[in-house]
Order: sequence, then C-alpha cells, then structure tokens
Amino acid sequence: MRIGLTLLCMPAQNPVVLWSYAHLEESADSAAAPSPAATSYLPGEFLPDPRHELHLDAEGVAFGPGEDVRYPSLPERVRLLSTCAEDGPSQRAERCLAHLAALDRPAAVEIARTWSRMELPEGAEPLVAALLNFPAAGALESFLDGLGMTDQLHLELREHEERPVTLRDVLLLRGRAHLFSLKRRQDGVRHDVLMRELASLAGGALDGLHLEQVPPAEEALDGEDLDEAQREEQEGEDAFREYAAAEQLVARGGGKCYEASAKGEVSVDEDDDYIDAYVLLDFLNALAHARGSGVRWVLFDTDGESCVVVAGPAAALEALQARGLIPETSPERLAALAARFGHEF
Repeated sequence: MRIGLTLLCMPAQNPVVLWSYAHLEESADSAAAPSPAATSYLPGEFLPDPRHELHLDAEGVAFGPGEDVRYPSLPERVRLLSTCAEDGPSQRAERCLAHLAALDRPAAVEIARTWSRMELPEGAEPLVAALLNFPAAGALESFLDGLGMTDQLHLELREHEERPVTLRDVLLLRGRAHLFSLKRRQDGVRHDVLMRELASLAGGALDGLHLEQVPPAEEALDGEDLDEAQREEQEGEDAFREYAAAEQLVARGGGKCYEASAKGEVSVDEDDDYIDAYVLLDFLNALAHARGSGVRWVLFDTDGESCVVVAGPAAALEALQARGLIPETSPERLAALAARFGHEF
C-alpha cells in the first residue's frame, strides 16, 4: 500500500507524483545492534566513479603512437565541434554540442537555441534544457548549491575527461544521483547493496540503519538453466551462483526493525528478472519520513532496463520539477514497462 502521496501542482499541467511511501511494518529489534561502520553510507565508498575520458573524432583528435592523444588548437577544436553540432540534432551532434559547451559555452547556447525551434529527439532535450536554462558556465552548479544539492564527491576532472552539462550528469558527478541496472538476474543486482548505494546519496539521512533484504542475497540459487555458452564460461570455476531475489526489504537500528515488501502490488515481472525501483524508493522515503528527515528519493529517468535516481531535500526536488528539470516519472515508467514486456498498461 502506498500512502501520503506528495503532489506538486504546476500551472497548466496535471499534478506530478514525485514520491510516495511504503507501508512500514515496525517492530522491536532484539538482535545485536549493527556496528556504526555497517550503517554509515558515504557516497565516496558506495557510488561508482562517474568520470571518463572523451575523445571525439569530430574535433580533430589524433591517436598514437601508443597512448599518445593529440588535439588541434583550441580555435580549431571549437570550429570543428560547432560545425558538427550545427548538423544536428542527432546523437553525434549531441556529443559535439555537449563537448563544445565545455570549450565555448556561448557558442553552444546559440546552437541549442536553434535546436529548440526544431523537433528534438528525446536524448537531446535535457542537453538543450540545461544550456537554455543555465546559459552561463557554472550557473547550474550554483543553482544546485542554492538548493542544498551540494557536491558530495569533490572529484577533480582531468584534462581529457568529459565535462558534465546536463542536470543528470552534474548530479552524478556530485554524488547526488545514481545510475544503475534494473536487470537483477542478468547483471547480478542485489536489493541490499542497491539500497545502501541509494542511501549514500542522502547525506546521512539513513545513517544508523542497517539495510538488508530477506532472504539474504548470499543465499544463492543453482544455475540449472544455464545455456551451453554460460556453462563453458563457468568451466573450471565454482558452480554458477545467482543472488537470491528479495521478498522483504528490512532496516534495523535504534532497537527497531522496519520491513516492507520488495514487490509492488501489481507486478508483471513474475520471474523476478528485474528490480522494481519504485518499491525501493518508496521504502527509503518511508524510512526518511519515519525519522523526520526532509530528504527524499525520486526516479529521475528510466528506459525500463536501467534508471537514474536522485536524492535531496524535498524542497530542492520540487524546485527542480517546477522548472521542468525532472521528468514526469509515472508516464515514463509505464512506457518503459510497456516497451520491456511488449504490451500496454
């Protein structure tokens, strides 16, 4: 059961559900208290490093010998990237425009303004929105600072590493968002580990709670249905083991135990192949609410196979939604599920 829906009313739009709360079963916890080290969720320890190098052929980069990478002069790079971006919108042009924004923001903003008068592919919309809403370099970061969505990772970007432009990428670099696979079986995603990763986005809101799943993920299953290729890969190694699917989500701490189902009331994934991100977020939001914390988790975006979750102060998330920077997650989720399972809801 979901209770206490938080709605944000926007002019000329339907109310948007940003988050909801799981029904928590609360009981006294007689087990030994978990250690502080097991209940402290630091983003630097739980989140993957989002940095990566980016070298675009479109800007005239040359490779070799060995690991040598050579670039033309800065004016030439700007010219080449501008030419590439002006051919858009397209996936190639999007990469060029994002890279151009790090070198010549005003030029990138003008191209984004031109794009905004065209029909944009879905992938281009966040990039154009970021450049037009925050045309000055550093404006998006300052806006987030003012909302309390400050940098939790403090990562230094090296010379050839990609500079974030969109809201999603800035939040990932700051340790305020997490990108993860929903494919539990295929990618070995564990509910307990994922909850701890998501807790690390929240600046200590859930510290002191040990987040678990029942049955424990370590209760692995046999791989009797492996195909021949998988069996060959496993030859000479330990028997293939699959993490157990969670039935219950559990949080223990302060002499209390909180539990909720790991599955939604309506499930079309009878084989437990996928993680239900909404159920996880409902559980974390209910825990934060029960502790009097103002932090909330929202599903930022999903394609049905992976998703991005953002956490922060409730007022900050509402401010981002009010500016149209957080997608309306409920319709997108239904579309993603329909695409995954091949039917409509």
